[in-house]
Amino acid sequence: MGFQPRQEEISPRPRTSGQAAAAVVRCVVRCLVFTAPRRARITELVEAPAAATAAHGDIRLGRRNRTRRRRGDEKEEHMRTHHAYIAAFVGMLTLSAASSGAVQSAQIKSDTYTWSGELVSVDTAGMNMTVKSRVAYPEALSELKQFTPGEQVWIVWSGGHDYSDAVRQVRRSAAGRRIDEDLVLPAELVSPEASNQYITIRVKVPESSLAAIRTVKPGEWVTVMSRHRPSTNTDAVVAVRPYGSNTSTE
Repeated sequence: MGFQPRQEEISPRPRTSGQAAAAVVRCVVRCLVFTAPRRARITELVEAPAAATAAHGDIRLGRRNRTRRRRGDEKEEHMRTHHAYIAAFVGMLTLSAASSGAVQSAQIKSDTYTWSGELVSVDTAGMNMTVKSRVAYPEALSELKQFTPGEQVWIVWSGGHDYSDAVRQVRRSAAGRRIDEDLVLPAELVSPEASNQYITIRVKVPESSLAAIRTVKPGEWVTVMSRHRPSTNTDAVVAVRPYGSNTSTE
């Protein structure tokens, strides 16, 4: 007779109501523990694209805003540069006009110069004036010996282009030759004898200037405005006025 294992029916042990409740609680807790991370991961996987999209949209919006600001700044800079060019151009035109006016004024003034002398006499009928003028250099004084009283000479003045205060040289006038230098006055040498470095000369005076110096007494000074490179003796003197006066009559 062979060995036959005993087969017993295994039946679960009966549970009490407390044990059953505890088992249910453990099951619920286990489910919560295993499912919570998965739900979180699923939520992250589902919500991440929306956040990324929003962030990407913000980046694109920021780029567009920066681009617009940069374009606006470039446009504003361009406008400022354009306005600066316009202002510079207007300034150049203004300076050019002012310079042109100054040049024209200088050209008008450069046609004449002034010199002063001590009045000796005025011949209203002959429209001439006799004055004494100072000779600046001893060499010019020594050269006066070659001239005779009443001789027509050229008085070469010493000084700037528009002003002279003394005679630099006395030259003999050349017949038929025009004066081609500035600060040269055709005159009559009344006397070649110099007194205290002063020589006496006679010049033609415009009729309008005779009234201006009518009140000037012999021994007082006058200021004479003469023309550069005059063509004749008559137009050599432009105007005469009392010394120190700001007005002249041509």
